[in-house]
Amino acid sequence: MGHVKRLFMLAYLIGFALVNATTALFTQYPLLKWLGLLGVLAVFVDTGRCARRHWRTLREEGISLSP
Repeated sequence: MGHVKRLFMLAYLIGFALVNATTALFTQYPLLKWLGLLGVLAVFVDTGRCARRHWRTLREEGISLSP
């Protein structure tokens, strides 16, 4: 399930960027742009939470990434 979620989030970010760059949809419907930006924010927050969880797991296992 984790891989499907990551692929969906990546597809969402790419889709949002493509719609923003190639169409005038967001200038016609500003509310749609703000809803899309909330989705982008949700992807970034989830990515940050996931990274923090992985760092915590590495630290608890005693793995150090610094020289």
